[in-house]
Amino acid sequence: MNKKQITKQILMIFASAVAGAIPHAVPSLWWLEWIAFIPFCYICFTLAEHPRRTPPFAAGFLFAFVYHFCTYFWFIWLYPFDSVGFSRPVAAAVCALAWLGASAIHGIIYGLSLPVYALLSRPLRSRGWRASFLIKPFFFSAAWLLSESITFCGTLAFPWSRLSVTQAFFTPAIQSVSLFGSYFLSFLIIFTNSLAASAIECIRKKERASRRRAAVCISLGLSLFIANTAFGVIRMASGKPDGNAVSAAVIQGNIVSGDKWQEGRLTQILDTYMSMTEEAASSSPEWIIWPESAVPVNAALAPKILDAYKALSVSTGAELYIGSFMTNDYCDTNSIIQIQNGELSGTYSKRHLVPFGEYLPWKTFISFAMPSLAQINQYSDVLTPGADSGTLCYGTHRLGGAVCFDSIFPSLIRDAVNDGAEAIILVTNDSWYKDSPAVRQHLAQAALRAAENGRYIVRAANSGISAFISDKGEITSEIGALKRGILEGKVELISEKTLYSVIGDAFLYIVFLSAALIWAALIIRERIYEKRKKNI
Repeated sequence: MNKKQITKQILMIFASAVAGAIPHAVPSLWWLEWIAFIPFCYICFTLAEHPRRTPPFAAGFLFAFVYHFCTYFWFIWLYPFDSVGFSRPVAAAVCALAWLGASAIHGIIYGLSLPVYALLSRPLRSRGWRASFLIKPFFFSAAWLLSESITFCGTLAFPWSRLSVTQAFFTPAIQSVSLFGSYFLSFLIIFTNSLAASAIECIRKKERASRRRAAVCISLGLSLFIANTAFGVIRMASGKPDGNAVSAAVIQGNIVSGDKWQEGRLTQILDTYMSMTEEAASSSPEWIIWPESAVPVNAALAPKILDAYKALSVSTGAELYIGSFMTNDYCDTNSIIQIQNGELSGTYSKRHLVPFGEYLPWKTFISFAMPSLAQINQYSDVLTPGADSGTLCYGTHRLGGAVCFDSIFPSLIRDAVNDGAEAIILVTNDSWYKDSPAVRQHLAQAALRAAENGRYIVRAANSGISAFISDKGEITSEIGALKRGILEGKVELISEKTLYSVIGDAFLYIVFLSAALIWAALIIRERIYEKRKKNI
């Protein structure tokens, strides 16, 4: 392979990665995700044929690093970490480290998909298997899902950039996640792209049989896209649930992190939320919801503030759901506290804490090697993650809770639903990201969780985006970023479970098992062929 060919491949990889990242920043271009990866998939198929010429991992890492570098550009909005007290140079260095570090880690994880694909496709190189034009896309899609699943693992789990997230605001596209989860939608996207790449590979062979195979690939890809969209349209038209409707009000105080943690602001912040709550009570909502750590104190250690919450629930006649630090069983947690009729009646504790924000991974090493990172943690004590779904009682009904980072982990919301939750209350603090694309990307995660489990989600954010999300994942109303206001709406309490709520991520394991069985069958068939060849 000459330098010109290598340069061409690099440019194609770069262009494919940038195009694939665009829908994360511009949701209206969701459709681009269905074609953006075609050049990359085509190059992957080519490199797998000649793995010694160009290391598959190098190409995979280049693509994945550029893709995530373009997706995570919102890390710039974290600068200058006003509430942490960094100097400007240190703040710039931390932002750069976070941006480059997250991109590099995910570059490595997703970059591994190409070597895995090369390994799976090795039996296809020895002989011209008739079905290889379909097996290749399937193997590549399985390898991609393997990388996507790895982002859920470990201390630094951060499954933010999944392909399915780009489809969240084209509501018909995400209805299939109610069947098989978000992995299924990611699979459809990457499989459709790789089918198109396989079609191009077939066309370049200029054989009649190859042209027929190309037509099969294109027809299959189009059919999958149309079928997924058609299912979504039908499901959305199926009507509203017959559950009980509850009126709710969300308080978005628009007090950003840089202001919230300033000394002497506590009384002003409390007064703001109290007065806005009294205003919201004029329409007699049954629930009033405050965002994550709305008032930055531990309610268990501030009895006067907790008493004020209790008195407010009595005067307004509403149940209060307040994002607050809390001490339970001698452990400090980031929680949602439920106030009913002047009493603290329940607590949900955040289950997936944010590394470097709510706890310090590898504390001894980080404190020694990069002491500036230890300053990011806003809460002086070590927070403890919740141990279970912590569903809350509302009369004879149960509600699920989620705090901020929880919403990007499907299993956490599914756990709550399987424990009886008929709606989800989600509180978050996205003010770190101001009005960057990260704010809407985080909202997209909540929309997917709603569609997966067929549950309404009420999302309360400090500075936006607060929203009511239907059981189909549709954003029915919202308050934009960096705005103060009260958002009112209805929440349907639903008891029926979706297929995904029942079977979880079974689809992922079916794909892995199928890929393993096909690969094993190819290996066995190849050995039989070689044995017969020797006997002849």
